[in-house]
Amino acid sequence: QLSLNIDYPFHKMMFVGLQGSGKTTSIAKITKFLQQKKKKKVLVVAADIYRPAAIEQLQKLGSDNNFEVFEQGQNNPVDTVKKALEYAQSNKFDTVIVDTAGRLQIDQELMKELIEIKNVLNPQDCLIAIDALSGQEILSVAKGFNDAVSLTGAILTKADGNSKGGAALSIKHTLGVSIMFVGTGEKISDLGEFSPERFTKKILGMQDVVSFVEDAKEIIDEKSATKVGLKIMSGQFNFKDMLFQLKSIQKLGVSKLAGLIPGIPKITEEQKIQLDEQIKVTEALNNSMTKKKKQKQKNK
Repeated sequence: QLSLNIDYPFHKMMFVGLQGSGKTTSIAKITKFLQQKKKKKVLVVAADIYRPAAIEQLQKLGSDNNFEVFEQGQNNPVDTVKKALEYAQSNKFDTVIVDTAGRLQIDQELMKELIEIKNVLNPQDCLIAIDALSGQEILSVAKGFNDAVSLTGAILTKADGNSKGGAALSIKHTLGVSIMFVGTGEKISDLGEFSPERFTKKILGMQDVVSFVEDAKEIIDEKSATKVGLKIMSGQFNFKDMLFQLKSIQKLGVSKLAGLIPGIPKITEEQKIQLDEQIKVTEALNNSMTKKKKQKQKNK
């Protein structure tokens, strides 16, 4: 396991990866992680001028999740990074994350640009986004990036799918590049620091209850959950409490919860949509009730 070098007074990171690897979304997740858990002031730099709407995607993620994005439109990415560093230092940001251009495959033009960006940025961390669904061919891709910019770590994306992510272990064994984070869903909060023990359990088909409990602690207010639990045990459970329970399950992710129960098949996207609709209907019915009716005990 490897941790980010967050103790630097001015921490600089760059992200690399192929298109479709989940790189840009992972940047948003790690930015939120650094803001909330490490209390960092983060500036994200949009240096991907090639993929259509890449800058707009990053700006939307920044707007939705309260972090600043520095962009210079279609200007040269190397010049954009130079100006971003000046802006970050003058505005007292302590962390800079650069989103570099992805490609459908490794090419010399891409590598040349990445090397130039790295020389200007001089980052302490250079991370690669690896799709958990990738096969062993990802090894050659990672090697190409590693030869160009000397990777310091990796983030495994889309780890909530059926794939075990064994290719990530091959990268660690072959290139010595450690996995730092694991993306476990589409939500910005669906990010965890890599745990070798838990990852091994996933590969062996064992359920990661510990990670689920950690997620639950962050999403659900412990006092409220305890209060509802006591009301259920004492027969004071009402419609308002029922809605709280349903919304809590929705936040945690039904597919995650079902995956921890032996014998239950993987929930499909269609089933998740149907459940979300059912919860919305229940919430609408709950909101249409009078306060007196909401507080009516539901013992049966």
